Amino acid sequence: MRDPEEVFYNDCPPHIAAWASARLEHQSLISWRQPLRPAAWRGIPSTYIVCTKDAAMPPSLQERMAGRAGEMLFLDSSHPRSCRSPTQWRTSCASRCNGPQPRQEISGERR
Repeated sequence: MRDPEEVFYNDCPPHIAAWASARLEHQSLISWRQPLRPAAWRGIPSTYIVCTKDAAMPPSLQERMAGRAGEMLFLDSSHPRSCRSPTQWRTSCASRCNGPQPRQEISGERR
């Protein structure tokens, strides 16, 4: 099994990765067994931020899932989007409150 620092926080400074890893909790198995309900993204405008340095969920898989959202953005970040680039994350989220935006990259190169 790989370290959370390697999987989730691979582009964060070591002290932040260690701090965040120490706060991880197990995900309840109940969430995997509950019946699916109507998805909010079907009726509510949504944005998916693809993290191009995510070692937990490959960007290609994120892009497939993002196809369901109204718009897709790209952030040059690891899995916890807000940990590595909090300012970019806040700016991106705040701008979405003003309505859908054209597809764009937030930072860095799209893979």
